Formats: sequence, C-alpha cells, structure tokens
Amino acid sequence: MPDYEQLFKSSSRAYDDKNYDRMMSHVADDYHFYGMTDAGPKLRAANKEQAMAALRMVLESDAYIKGEVAFLRAFGNIVVALEKDQFREGDEVVTRSSLGVYEYQGDKLVRAYSFAVQDET
Repeated sequence: MPDYEQLFKSSSRAYDDKNYDRMMSHVADDYHFYGMTDAGPKLRAANKEQAMAALRMVLESDAYIKGEVAFLRAFGNIVVALEKDQFREGDEVVTRSSLGVYEYQGDKLVRAYSFAVQDET
C-alpha cells in the first residue's frame, strides 16, 4: 500500500515549485475535483487536463502569493489536509483556508473535494 501522506506531500512540493508535470504525475486521467458549497458539490474539473488548466490559472495569477498545508492526515487511501492560500486583494493580503479531502487509488489521485473553512479571528 502506498504511503498516501508522502504522495500528497510530493504533489504539494510540486505545487509550491509550480512544477505542473510533476504535479500531474500524481493525478489519474479521470480525476474529478469538486468544490463543496452550501448547495452541494460543484464539479470544478472533470479530468486531468481541466485540473491542470485550473491550477495554472491560480498559480500564475498576479494575485496568488503562496500556499501551505497546516494539517495533514491519511485515513487509508483518503488524505485530509487543511490548506491555507494567500492572495492579494487590492492592497491587502488575504488568507483563504480550505479543508481538502483527497481520494487515491493506488498511487494516483482520483477525487478531490474542497470545503471552504472560515478562519477564527
């Protein structure tokens, strides 16, 4: 059985380095990404190519500063991560937190679910 936390960390390092090929090497061709909303799940990417296009849009944006993983835990083939991304909004820097739930099959990421988390002040 793969070490799912290590798979996630490897992908996360590729994200930090903006290394799209290495990022996508961890993703299955039929990968699906869902943003979870009050109205239910919203499909954000229905395959590997759409996921790569979305990642490029975020990481190459002038507004994006950096991301970090504040918590990480594997439960079998499911990885749960609290992620914090910083963005510029006008003259301010804002942090957006999300709880990511990642499902692996073998050594490939097949499904991801992102839940927005409101930070405590």
